[in-house]
Amino acid sequence: MFITLAGLTMCGKNEVLSNEDEWDNLTGDTPISFNTSTSTLQTKTTTSLEPNTHFGVFAFYQPGVIGGASGEWSSSCTPNFMYDQDVRYNGSTYSYSPIKYWPNNQENTISFWAYFPHDASGLSFKTSTGDSYSNSSTGVPVMQFNAVTGKGLIDLMLADFDNINQSKPTLGTSVNFTFRHLLSRVIFRFTKTDDNDDNFTVLLRDVRITNIYNTADNANGSWSSYSNQSTLSVYQDTTPEDDSDNLVVPKTGADDMVLMPIPQPLYGTDAKISITYLVIPSGSSVGDEINAEVYVKDLHDGWSQPTDGWEKNTQYTYNVNITPGNPIGLFVTVTTTPWDIVSAETPGIQIR
Repeated sequence: MFITLAGLTMCGKNEVLSNEDEWDNLTGDTPISFNTSTSTLQTKTTTSLEPNTHFGVFAFYQPGVIGGASGEWSSSCTPNFMYDQDVRYNGSTYSYSPIKYWPNNQENTISFWAYFPHDASGLSFKTSTGDSYSNSSTGVPVMQFNAVTGKGLIDLMLADFDNINQSKPTLGTSVNFTFRHLLSRVIFRFTKTDDNDDNFTVLLRDVRITNIYNTADNANGSWSSYSNQSTLSVYQDTTPEDDSDNLVVPKTGADDMVLMPIPQPLYGTDAKISITYLVIPSGSSVGDEINAEVYVKDLHDGWSQPTDGWEKNTQYTYNVNITPGNPIGLFVTVTTTPWDIVSAETPGIQIR
């Protein structure tokens, strides 16, 4: 396989490329392969992506001095070797095209930066100065993410940036990525307190979180530059004229009651949980529609202080208890847990 040298630029302090190498005209004999794994602190049961999932890779070539110093990563490096390369997992192997090969000389190195999932809806890349990111940009990209475009259900993750200054390994050795959640995970669970469960039927019509930031930048795992304060819909009855298809309380966590919002400060904001539900007395075909709102910043985790904000890689379970009797009431608490120990994530990468 022959790969042209055009477009490759030097980076790091060693900017001398020996004419004796040039990767043997860039016809290396060891293909670059990928894998995903977990740290020893993981508690999930899977160690790889689910079948037919993809992640993106940026790779930076760093030429060294043959017989001398090796190429080194610096913020002046460009993604000249791989630019947003789509890597697919089919259930047993990782594949991408075209295949790239390691430089044959140990002094010439490559650094790798990866994210998941590839081509995520609502995700774009830019430089640290705000310009559009390209294969001639320097440093790793800043991710700008819009959770509304992603419908609040994209598990955006970033791999540890520890695959730097990598040289040709033993044949069969893969570049291994450990991915970590960049978002928060929000679950709603609904219960009903009724002296007799047959006295009232409670139907959900609308559940949403209003006045939260749905766009932000992520640089090296840290969120900033929040904008686009709007609404994320948790559940919405699409046929309000027909109550037969409404969700009946009690309702426990399910796929349609989960959100993955951008981690953000909540203290001092007007972010609210808004819930609309219908209380129908036994034997009646009509009921009272109730709309209730609660400030997210006011919710406590047990006896602790209110949560200052949503953190990445953290799950927040909002337990909503509805009392349909007289008076009609609604009580909301929040339970905070590490996302790591929660089962049945999608996708099933073993991460932390």
